[in-house]
Amino acid sequence: MTVSTQKNLNQMIKQERTIIYEDESIRVIFQPGTSEDILITFGDRLTLADGMNFFADRTLEKLQISSIGFVAKNPNWFPAESVNLAHKCIQPILADYSETILYGGSMGAYASIKYSSLFKASGVIAFCPQWSIDPTECNGTSSGFERFYKDSMKGMGIHLKDMAGKVCIFHDPKYTIDNFHFSQIKRLGYKIQSINVYMANHDVTPILAGTLLFGSILQLFKNGNFIELQHLIDKSRRKSHHRIKNLVLRLINRRMHIAESILQSDRLIEKFDDELKEKLNTKLLEAAIRKQNFNMARVAAKRLGEITDQYRAALILKHINALEHTQTTTTNRLIATHHNTFLVYNPINRTIQHEQKENTLKNGCSPLFLLNENNQMFVCTLISNTYVRCYIDPNWKVSLSGLSSREDGLLEAHPAGDSHFHLISNSRYLSARKNGTCSFNVAFAKTWETFQRR
Repeated sequence: MTVSTQKNLNQMIKQERTIIYEDESIRVIFQPGTSEDILITFGDRLTLADGMNFFADRTLEKLQISSIGFVAKNPNWFPAESVNLAHKCIQPILADYSETILYGGSMGAYASIKYSSLFKASGVIAFCPQWSIDPTECNGTSSGFERFYKDSMKGMGIHLKDMAGKVCIFHDPKYTIDNFHFSQIKRLGYKIQSINVYMANHDVTPILAGTLLFGSILQLFKNGNFIELQHLIDKSRRKSHHRIKNLVLRLINRRMHIAESILQSDRLIEKFDDELKEKLNTKLLEAAIRKQNFNMARVAAKRLGEITDQYRAALILKHINALEHTQTTTTNRLIATHHNTFLVYNPINRTIQHEQKENTLKNGCSPLFLLNENNQMFVCTLISNTYVRCYIDPNWKVSLSGLSSREDGLLEAHPAGDSHFHLISNSRYLSARKNGTCSFNVAFAKTWETFQRR
């Protein structure tokens, strides 16, 4: 087949995509191909309804595999009522194919296993599935996805009667959350083929992305050659920048010097974007300060300056130098919260948080004080024996006066009676939340928005 003929065929198939079922929860799209069997894919929570697109559509299009894509309209884990109605609509299409294989990742992997019996599947390829996100079923163990749970999902767990065909689960056995779900599915007693994707965390889908790789995975799966499939995955995952990212994250708290050497290697991190580089260097910086490895902290801070801005790096370096030579006590009166903690500035994340008094000079943070200027009280921190005022920028990040051209948004103290005060910026109150974080956009002051000096 010539290149032009292939392009014409691809365009024709894309034009033939049709919606065969839709309701308020899901959209189901048919994409014809030239295969004798059909793949039904279920999208993850990052692949929600978007026009005629569905999970793995381009890969299956290139491989000329006929497919049906189930796409959720929100992170709803594919409600049974909607899937059952869609199943009735697609029966005439399924009848034209010799076998049906279900495929999905994460939320979609859950659905591919959960509905395999319904679709009389001959096989299931599941990338890091959940067993359930119902807190009652998980019985005190975190599902990792509790924030998406709704009462309508009660009792959603996968059961033995739900499963059919050859089920193959790809997951990282060292990643606690995914291994919990795998173990819960395994204990049902159904024969499961397991493919280990080490150092993947929950990134199995992006690590195993690619048309040629999926074509090989599918062929080995259909042939039942799981030993060769494991070899293929071992070889492929080593090349992924997602694996290198997860390796760095694990090494930061265990073997920090190895994580540092990886982040210094242009070859190893060539596929990292600036956002990821910033995230990894920030975590390394925090770990280095915790362990009082100030030389490594300086190196990480300088890299952050190259990635983000030099002002930020300069500020962090000043804090590192201060931490290295400052005693862990202060004679200044600190700003105390309702929780009996004290406000500190974190220059690494550019946030204000609150800590126990003994922690106010740890982890790279600096205590906050009140500075009286012309009978007006401002929140400030101490850098190189100089008081520097704090202000809140439009993105709710904390900046310091003198390190930017902006001077509006200064964080001011306003009396609240009986030696208490509120902290206000841009007509909004600073609030000290119970979990140690602070927010800057509270409209009304209550106890969490009230402070005093101690």
